[in-house]
Amino acid sequence: MQTLRKTEIINHKKKIDQLFKSGNRFLIDEFQLVYSTSNIYDNWFNILISVPKKKIKLACNRNLLKRRIKEVIRRKKEKFILKLKDKKKRIKIAVIYSSEKVITYKNIEEKINLILLRLLKEI
Repeated sequence: MQTLRKTEIINHKKKIDQLFKSGNRFLIDEFQLVYSTSNIYDNWFNILISVPKKKIKLACNRNLLKRRIKEVIRRKKEKFILKLKDKKKRIKIAVIYSSEKVITYKNIEEKINLILLRLLKEI
């Protein structure tokens, strides 16, 4: 079943600070990714999605982008987790949208695919 559970979303300040402090980073077009691997997390996969107010002024557009990103990740998550289990890695990810334009679902899907492929190569 393709779901993104509440336990898979990072929402504690300490966990977010730790991820940004000790995580690795890379950029792919509009997205910046911060990730950290370990073997002690509860889930195989934890995620934080951020669309800064500084870049996208209107809340409705920020929420639209977050929903689109979350939907793409929800659909790609199962295959990604299977590959993580093969490598025996658990991962925390922060996806930060860094463009000032609202892009389409199709574009987001392409970029997230690139991000996940690169992430699997790096861990």
